Amino acid sequence: MLYQKFKLNSVNATYCNIKVALTICITIMGDLLKLRRALDVLRRQSLSQNMTLYELFNSPEKKSKSGL
Repeated sequence: MLYQKFKLNSVNATYCNIKVALTICITIMGDLLKLRRALDVLRRQSLSQNMTLYELFNSPEKKSKSGL
């Protein structure tokens, strides 16, 4: 009886750990997708201005807007 209860608790704990791990993975994948979309927007912006991403981030007007 005690063994069956322990085994059930172990299965429940394993299920909870898997559920938490999947939630974390899904959250990370969502964040990576948002980053990819943001980089695509920046890439398109840099292409429309005939600049590389490095030049876009280090342009003088970008520094003056940020107060650096």
